[in-house]
Amino acid sequence: MVTHDADFVSRNVEKHLRMEFDWKRTPSNIREVTFEFNGRTFTHVTFDTVPLENLDQFQNYRTAWDDYNKKTRCCIKTEADFLQFWAYVETKKLPRSITSYLSRQNGILKRLKRDLCRAMKSRQAGFDKVIARCGKLRHEMFCDALHQCGIPCTIDDLDYANRCVFTPRQCVDTATARQAIEKLRDTFYPELEIDLFFPELSTA
Repeated sequence: MVTHDADFVSRNVEKHLRMEFDWKRTPSNIREVTFEFNGRTFTHVTFDTVPLENLDQFQNYRTAWDDYNKKTRCCIKTEADFLQFWAYVETKKLPRSITSYLSRQNGILKRLKRDLCRAMKSRQAGFDKVIARCGKLRHEMFCDALHQCGIPCTIDDLDYANRCVFTPRQCVDTATARQAIEKLRDTFYPELEIDLFFPELSTA
């Protein structure tokens, strides 16, 4: 008041208490726990932690978290929330040529669906062998197979794939993507060459 010759007035300020994990250690053993508090039952994600490898790893986590929250604040409460963010962390490690135009909301499965549709329409990544065995791969059956493996797909997705070329190794290699495409191979299309969808592992 003395310094700025200001009047003494009341002002209401809303404060937010940040209770999110600070990413100073690496999460492990991700799971959900159920507990009771004040007579009510709650379920919340929890995890153990292990030490970081170096300072760069910490900075990468924090940068990914800040970028992830630029448009909409995210509060990790469920295992699904955590896995969605962790998938985003994995995308930050990949070249821009792969991660460009990858949406934040289910972007990894959407990319996998896109490339599966393109590979099927162009008979690549093993789909030539699938079609040789089946004779014809009906669109409705293909979409249903993807749905059963956790990859939402419509006829429109296949129609759009007609206008695009399949480019190998453009999907993000996460546990969710691997689980979905391996189920697709094991349950429906054993000829599917799943490694053609993910970047090659570095041998360095």
